[in-house]
Amino acid sequence: MSETTARETISRKAGANYAEWIEKHFNSIRPFGKKYDLPLRDIFVKVNIFETITAQQEISPDALQKTFDYDRKGFGITRKTAGGIEAVSRNPKLIVLGKPGAGKTTFLKYLTLRTIDGKLTGNRTPIFIGLKEWGDSQKTLLDFIVQQLEVCQFPEPKPYIEHLLKKGIFLLLLDGFDEVSGNVEEAVKEIQALAENYGENQFVLSCRIAAWNYAFEKFISVEMADFDDEQIKTFINNWFGEEHTTANNVGIN
Repeated sequence: MSETTARETISRKAGANYAEWIEKHFNSIRPFGKKYDLPLRDIFVKVNIFETITAQQEISPDALQKTFDYDRKGFGITRKTAGGIEAVSRNPKLIVLGKPGAGKTTFLKYLTLRTIDGKLTGNRTPIFIGLKEWGDSQKTLLDFIVQQLEVCQFPEPKPYIEHLLKKGIFLLLLDGFDEVSGNVEEAVKEIQALAENYGENQFVLSCRIAAWNYAFEKFISVEMADFDDEQIKTFINNWFGEEHTTANNVGIN
C-alpha cells in the first residue's frame, strides 16, 4: 500500500470514528421534565437572527418616530430577521450573540450535526469547542482542538490536524465566550490568532450579549432573535410531543 493510499484509509477511518462520536454526543438532548432523551435533529426549531445588534443601534429622534413599533409585545424598533443557518452559510467568521437561555449552545450543536450530515455549504468538518472547558484546561487552543479530535485515532495527531487546519477543512464552533475563565484578553488573542493563521476555515463564536465587549477582526456579529408565536408553538410541540396539556397551559396550542 502506498503512503498516499495509507493516509487516505486512515483519514476515512478517522472520519467515520469522528462522525459516530458526534452523533452520540450531540444528537441527544433531554428536555426539562422528561426521563428520556430526544434527537436534537427532530426537536430543533429554526433560529432567526438580527443582523443589527441591539446595543449598537443608533437612531435619530425623527427616525425613531417613523420606525417605532406599537405592537403590545414589541414596544421597540421593528427589525427584520434572517435565518440563522443562512447567516452561517453567508459569513465565514460569525459571532452569535444572545440573551441567557436564547439557545446559542443548542444552535451550535445543531450546526455540528448539519455539518456532519453534509447540509451546510463548504463540505467542512465541525469541531465544537466549549470555551469554558478550554479555559479550564489551561491548554493552548490548538492543543485543545487536538484533544477534541483524539477520538479519531489519528497517528501523530497534532501535525496531521495542523495540516488539515492549513487546508481549511474545518468549521470551528466556539461556544460560550462569556464563560471563559482566566485571562480573557489572552483568550481573545488566541482565538484571533487561530482565525488569522488558519483563515481558510470557518468560525462561529457564541457569547451572551450582555458580556460582549470585544472586537475580532473580520468577524461579523449577529444577534439571536426571540421566538415568534409560531416558533414558540413549534418548540413546545417538539419538546413535549403529544403532551398537549402542557402546551395548552401556556396558551400556545
